[in-house]
Amino acid sequence: MSTFGAFQSSVLGMVSQSHALGVIGANIANVATGGFKRTDAHFETLLGRTMASQPGTPELGGPLTSQSDLAGVMSKDYARVSLQGELAASQGAYDAAINGPGFFVFGEGAGGSGRVVYGRNGSFGTLPGSPLTATLADGTTVASAETFLVDGGGRYVLGWPALDGGGLPGAGGAAGLGPLRIDPYAFITQPEATGEVRLGLNLPATAAEGSRHAYSIDVFDSAGGARPVELGFTKAGVNAWTLDAIGAPGDALTLGPAPLPPLSFDATGRTVAATPYAFSIVHPGGAASAFSLDLSASMQMAGPLAPLSFARDGREAGVLDTVAFDADGMVVGTFTNGRSRPLYRLALADFANPDGLMALSGNVYAESEASGSASFGGAGDPGFGAIVAGALERSNVDLNSEFTKMLVTQKAYNASATAFRTTDEMTTIARDLKR
Repeated sequence: MSTFGAFQSSVLGMVSQSHALGVIGANIANVATGGFKRTDAHFETLLGRTMASQPGTPELGGPLTSQSDLAGVMSKDYARVSLQGELAASQGAYDAAINGPGFFVFGEGAGGSGRVVYGRNGSFGTLPGSPLTATLADGTTVASAETFLVDGGGRYVLGWPALDGGGLPGAGGAAGLGPLRIDPYAFITQPEATGEVRLGLNLPATAAEGSRHAYSIDVFDSAGGARPVELGFTKAGVNAWTLDAIGAPGDALTLGPAPLPPLSFDATGRTVAATPYAFSIVHPGGAASAFSLDLSASMQMAGPLAPLSFARDGREAGVLDTVAFDADGMVVGTFTNGRSRPLYRLALADFANPDGLMALSGNVYAESEASGSASFGGAGDPGFGAIVAGALERSNVDLNSEFTKMLVTQKAYNASATAFRTTDEMTTIARDLKR
């Protein structure tokens, strides 16, 4: 080994151990970074020169012996992207974690139209977009702005729009991927007129014959507006009541069927063959209401008029109020009228070799030749994990392990430095012997 070679092994040892210490430091610094994946520094031997005692040619025959001039060591980094971190509950309104394989898909640039990158940190927030003017169901217009779901670096979360006929969209393909718009006017539910009302009342058994008792309900008309209707119950005899109804001022109300059957009760106070009543109302302005009234859950007991149960269909128009995630990765929207429905499905991506992904700033990754191309799917699809709402994935850094590796690395660095210093002293003595 040459004089330079004597120094080379020590120098490469210090350089490699210094690099390893930097990797350990980066892991420790990101121990609290959500979705961070650690890197492990390993080492491999460097050979400076190989000398053969006999040329390795088939014609000469005989064994081939060789001697290597060891030249030191070099470090090699191994990313542990495929190792999942612990899941922990969080308080963010849009937080989600992946339990199992897969990566969230993010789009850079305006509207997510730029480069596609991937990550495991599901700490999502919102980002305002272009201004807009929304037209509501009643014809009024509202000035607002688009709002999109983004990650902590402002990258757009990508997914597929929900299918109108049900089912899970986007299984296995990147077609149709787009940003998730969640501002209140991204989706407006149309009004639905009330078609059926089920009402249960207690009618006072001790009421005097001819006395009228009123109870008011609200129904939705054909435009989604809430309309009051007063129901009047008049004691017509023993265990028998008649029904009348009064609408709001200006309403033209028709009550059927004709002739109107009475509401009758047996000796125990339960209804006897209650026939549903049919309502038809024309409201001022052109809106209309048409619904049936089922009173079969009513009773005649002692005490005052009191509600027992009430249910109706129909609803007013609504705008998007809140969004949440389910285990299938669906973004479910709840509207101001109480209705809920799926809006989008979060896109997930996976790779043949996730550890080969190219790390980028912001705790995200880009596909590389080593990782292979992305395959897309959704939570619960074959090969993909489940979405856990209200949780975040922690880093996969183990502090105890990192501190242990740091101590070993420090000792190895000190040993290489000692070898370097010893070699320097030896060469100094050799230089002085020449004098």
